[in-house]
Amino acid sequence: MSDKNKILLVGSGLAAAAIAAAVLFFFLGREKPPELPGVSGNEPAAAVDAAIYERKGMITAISVEGTDISILSTEGEFSFSILSAAITGQDGNSIGAGDLVIGMEVQATVQRGIASSIRVLSIPAIAVISPALNSATGLEFNIEGISYGEGEEVCLSLSNRRTGTVYENSLSSRIGDDKKFSIPVNLSSALDAMPGDMLDAKLSVCGSEETVSAAWGYYSGLTSKIKVYFLKDSCGNPYYVERVVAASRSSVRASIEEMLKGPNAKEAAEGIFTSSDLSERIRSIEVEPEVVYLDFYPSITNVKRCSLAALKTQIMRTLSQFPIGNLVITVEGEEENPFN
Repeated sequence: MSDKNKILLVGSGLAAAAIAAAVLFFFLGREKPPELPGVSGNEPAAAVDAAIYERKGMITAISVEGTDISILSTEGEFSFSILSAAITGQDGNSIGAGDLVIGMEVQATVQRGIASSIRVLSIPAIAVISPALNSATGLEFNIEGISYGEGEEVCLSLSNRRTGTVYENSLSSRIGDDKKFSIPVNLSSALDAMPGDMLDAKLSVCGSEETVSAAWGYYSGLTSKIKVYFLKDSCGNPYYVERVVAASRSSVRASIEEMLKGPNAKEAAEGIFTSSDLSERIRSIEVEPEVVYLDFYPSITNVKRCSLAALKTQIMRTLSQFPIGNLVITVEGEEENPFN
C-alpha cells in the first residue's frame, strides 16, 4: 500500500470517528424539553394538547356574557371558558355561573381553555373593580366595587405608603341594591404626594373589622399648587388652604372650581367652611390679559351661610393670587346682579 493510500485511509477513519462522536454527543448532550404540569417529557404532542391543569386563584374579570373568567394565580393570569363547568360553592352545593363574582378565590380544572369543574374556595367581603389594582390614578377618581358583606355602607381609609400620611379616613358610600358601590376620591389636598408614590387603601363594610386592601400609583403628571379661600370660625375671617391641580388645567378656573367644591372633611373639622352652595358650578370663565370674565348660574346668589358679600370676598381673595387686572362677575351674562 502506497503512502498516499495510507494517508487517505487514515483520513477516512478520522472523519468517521468524528461523525460518530458528533452523533453520540447530539443524543447524550441534547437538552431535555421542559415538562408541563401533568405531562411528561416523553408524551407525544397530542398528549400535551390534552393536558389537564389545576388553576387556583382570584377571579379578576368576568366576560359580559358570563361565559368566561380570568383568574390571577401564583403562576400568572389565565382566562378560560366556564360554560360547561360543574360549579360548586363553599358548602359543596352546585351553583350557577352567574353566582361567580370578582374577588372570589376558586380552583378550576382546565383542559384546552375549557373548565370542566370550578370550586369556590372563599368569598371576599369587598371586591374592588376599578381603578385596576396597582394602576395609576389621577388627582380625582372613583373607587368602584362590589360588597358581599352584610351592611349598608362601605368605609375607606387612604394613605401614602412613602410618607404614612392618611389622606382620607372618613369616606364612605352606600351599597346599592345590586351590591355595588362608588366612592369619589379627591387628592387635590395631598400636598406631600409625589409622582411614583403608592396609595394604600383599606376598605370595609362599615362597622366590620374585616378589611380588604388595594393599592394604586399616584398621578404621575405635572401639577401646580394654588390657594383657595374659604372662611374660618366666622363669616368675616377669610382663610386659605392649598390645593394641587393638574398643570394642564387653567389655574384661574381651577381655583374657583375648587373653591365652589368647599372644604374637605378634615378642613371642615377644623372650623373651615364656605358661604357657597356646594352644588354650584361656573357657567363660563374667560381669561384675558387684563380682565377675567366670570359668569355664574342664578343659583349662586343663594348663599349657604353668611352673605353674598362673604362669597364675593372668597372669590376676590382666591383670584388675587394671579396677575389679574380687573374682574367682571356676571350672572347668566348680566352685569346687573346682586354681586354688583
